[in-house]
Amino acid sequence: MNTEDFVGDPEDRELYERLLVERDGTPIKALAERDPGLEVRGGPDPDAARHLAELEAAATSRRRKRHRA
Repeated sequence: MNTEDFVGDPEDRELYERLLVERDGTPIKALAERDPGLEVRGGPDPDAARHLAELEAAATSRRRKRHRA
């Protein structure tokens, strides 16, 4: 599934895209996994835990808003 497959509230598109990057990694990482010959530089994101917590909080907030409506 990719961002072109998104159907839903346009306000959720940015969160959807962020969650896809969190799940699949950056586009260059996804390409590297498909092509082992592709050189990818850099290491793990030092802020990954904080970033994941922000994504989970945003997703939880949106779910709560929908359940109240």
